[in-house]
Parts: sequence; structure tokens; C-alpha cells
Amino acid sequence: MPVRPGAPLAAITAPVPGSECVQGVVAFYPPVDLPLLAKVPYNGIPGESADSAVGRLLGCAMASCTQATLVSAAILARVDAKDPPMLLIHGDADTAVPIDQSRRLDAALKAAGVPSALMVIPGANHVLPGLAAPKQREILDRVWRFLDQQSGR
Repeated sequence: MPVRPGAPLAAITAPVPGSECVQGVVAFYPPVDLPLLAKVPYNGIPGESADSAVGRLLGCAMASCTQATLVSAAILARVDAKDPPMLLIHGDADTAVPIDQSRRLDAALKAAGVPSALMVIPGANHVLPGLAAPKQREILDRVWRFLDQQSGR
């Protein structure tokens, strides 16, 4: 189930056809607090080089970016009550983006009054490799239910 690291950002900015507002966001293992993520020595941080997806977004490797650059790209710093409902999906064994990133976003969204759900995938790493077909189906079913709910279907 490959998903690009930039998918959460793209989803946030992509309006639903027929609406000028985003109806909902599904984010897989989102890096949301870049200042914190840059400080934590973690195996395979997605922005560890300027050539990584996060590095290209920032224009620098996370470890060498200025604090201002990291804060400006941190989704967590931008949460407010106008955000769309979110479904966050994260493996609890993620070695690239700690699950705490999704837990913190889920808590911030709820504190702002935004509907949010966090689906934790036990034992799953980043990009959810090696999941059995039934678990993949469970994740996809949850995503489709969320999208149907948000679109009013």
C-alpha cells in the first residue's frame, strides 16, 4: 500500500469537486511537528537529507534547517477549528516518523474541536510494509467509510 510522504499535504490543499472546502483528510504517518522531529535521533527520519521528500519541501535537510523554516512547515503549528475532519493512520512500530507525531496531531485537532480519528496499526512500520491482505482491506475499508461520511454519501 504505497503512499507518498507528501500525500497529507496534498490532501489538505485539494478541494472536493463541487466544493471550495476540503471535506476531510486521510493522512498516513504524517510528520507534523518538524522542530521536534528534527531533534529526535530516529532511524530513517524522512527529512534527513535535502534530497528527501521532506528535505525538498523545506529546501534543506531537517537537521540543518533553521527553526523558523521547520516551524513554518509544521502542520501541528497550524491546527485550528476551521480544519477539516481527519483520519490519521499510523503504524506503532514506525521507524521513520514516530507514532507520537500522529498522536499529537490527533490531540491538537480534538482540542480545537475538529473531528479526528487515529487508526493505530499494531506492529506496522512506515509505509505499512508487509501487512497481510486482511489488514490492508481493513485499512482501506476504514478510509472509504471516512471519505463517504465526509462527502455525505
